[in-house]
Amino acid sequence: MCVGVLVPGKGAVIGTDGRLSEGDRIITDSFSKVRRFGDAIVSFCGVPALDWAKGAKSWAGVVLKARNHHADIGLEHGVWELFGYDEKTQRLLATDTLNEVDVGNRYATGSGGMFALGALEVLPVPESLDEAAKHVRAAIRVAIARSMSCGGQIRILRSDRK
Repeated sequence: MCVGVLVPGKGAVIGTDGRLSEGDRIITDSFSKVRRFGDAIVSFCGVPALDWAKGAKSWAGVVLKARNHHADIGLEHGVWELFGYDEKTQRLLATDTLNEVDVGNRYATGSGGMFALGALEVLPVPESLDEAAKHVRAAIRVAIARSMSCGGQIRILRSDRK
């Protein structure tokens, strides 16, 4: 599960749980689903391996590598999703094999995403990145408490506007 909050004019915070599962089998609770690629923070849902993204320096670079890699191995539309913050455009974005969407100031996806988004919706709009990080962490904790598919280590990355 991936959660993000944009603080206009200041940057964004992206966080994830650490659970990686296959069906009803938990593989690990310490998988890193969020990474920095140059001027982008990118989180991955439904992506089994991240080696294909090495060398990407931007949101567009990661998206291109993901689409090429998944076409090469035959994954279909809707099997995976990238979500993140593009520092160049200062937007939260989500994409899959075909579509890219500006998701606004708050977003959550993956298993437990609906619980996390519900938690974000009742919190006040954050005015700082510190406050946004607290909101992201709280939303992930709610999802972990409500969804068996979520769990493990919480990882948070923030991007301060330069």
